[in-house]
Amino acid sequence: MTEKAGEEIADGNDGDLAEGDRRNGHILLLNYEFGPHNHTGGYRWERLIHHLCKVGWTFDVIARETPRSAEYESERVRLHAVSNNSPVTHFRALLATRSKRRSPKQPAQEKISSQTGSTVGRLAPLRARANEFADLAEQRLWSKRALALGARLCNDRRPDVIIATSPVVETHNVAVALKKRFNIPYLADFRDPWYYGRRDDRAAIDKLTLAMWKREEKACATYADAMVDIALGAQEAAAKELAEQDIVTGPRFFVPSGYEPRPVQPVDRNRFRILYSGWLWPFMPLEELFRAIARFRRKLSDDERELLEIELIGVSPLHNGRPIEALAADYDLEDVLHIVGRVPRARADDFQERAAVLVAFDSVVSRGLCVPSKLYAYAPCRGAILPIGDPGGAMAREAARIEVPTIAANDTDGIVTRLGEAWHRWKSDNFLSTNDPGGTLQFSHRAAEMDAILSTMAMAARRRDEGTQ
Repeated sequence: MTEKAGEEIADGNDGDLAEGDRRNGHILLLNYEFGPHNHTGGYRWERLIHHLCKVGWTFDVIARETPRSAEYESERVRLHAVSNNSPVTHFRALLATRSKRRSPKQPAQEKISSQTGSTVGRLAPLRARANEFADLAEQRLWSKRALALGARLCNDRRPDVIIATSPVVETHNVAVALKKRFNIPYLADFRDPWYYGRRDDRAAIDKLTLAMWKREEKACATYADAMVDIALGAQEAAAKELAEQDIVTGPRFFVPSGYEPRPVQPVDRNRFRILYSGWLWPFMPLEELFRAIARFRRKLSDDERELLEIELIGVSPLHNGRPIEALAADYDLEDVLHIVGRVPRARADDFQERAAVLVAFDSVVSRGLCVPSKLYAYAPCRGAILPIGDPGGAMAREAARIEVPTIAANDTDGIVTRLGEAWHRWKSDNFLSTNDPGGTLQFSHRAAEMDAILSTMAMAARRRDEGTQ
């Protein structure tokens, strides 16, 4: 069963939240990456809470402890930072320290240039797999500690609703355990799909991980009183496969992510910057992007070519085991390529605001089921958004809400055309408004949709509890 946010859940809520509203429910939120400085899944809920508190909701938040956890302050939110430290954590820190001591200090660009891709390419998958197991060990330890704390909080102040949010599935395991013990409504907030709905993409995932995801998602879907998806494509695919296997679930709702409006600087007038910001997954068509940029660049005069730059922000220097710089050289683009590693969110905003073209690829699963968070990061900017992916997928549908078309990765002509349009706008200084002047994708709307769901769940639980007394 799928629903639009708030539909058949609550009446009279058609947009933004109204401050001073009558709601005063209490929520227990399990969010491993909570906070403005962490993973996008944590940032999503930090912003949703900001708006939900304005209408009377209060929160206990159980999150992973980070060096910046103490910086979070809110009158209506108690943040409980739970450590995930284990022997694995200390071993990883020791290896990182030794690696830094052995590595000669050199500029980041020199490090990228010196990579051959041979040994690095062979060792990278092994390191990645080791890190995955280490992450899993730390998350499992965190979940045990979070469950003990969550039980104390439920006894101390019984929440109206328990919310668990991905990307870390352990949060849902804790929520299921608390649901069984205290019979409190549980809302499962999904981000990217785990097992159900992924179908062909499962061939690229190891069987152990698949088995774990399948077992845990089935428990999540069985015990959750309601589920929220941030992408309609993922929601539809998961609901269809669950129904095919006769797994009965509660209602599913669609509440996408969003962004907070802010003053943005003008697009850089000195350089035509084509930017991609975020992690590059193996299936993302970086080579197709380079091919299109190379063809577009050949249309420019010699002087104009000097004005073009490609910026990759927050990426690894390797893509599918090969240096990105070598891939760019295949298309004679190495002289305009600039690679920057992970940077703070404010610094990423700065890069994005200066860019004339903002590239987004279909995210995490390759069949257009998800909406990459960078689409929302790009929405308040002025440069032209260039979504590359399934023209009928979830990203395309979300981008269409702000009248931005999505181009298929194999449509080189289409990408070149979009680059040409952006070039002419840049030359005429015509990046005057943001990509979302009407605020369609702002977080305030998403919070109103979430508020409608939470209000009805809390009200139903209160009526049930009153009826049993």
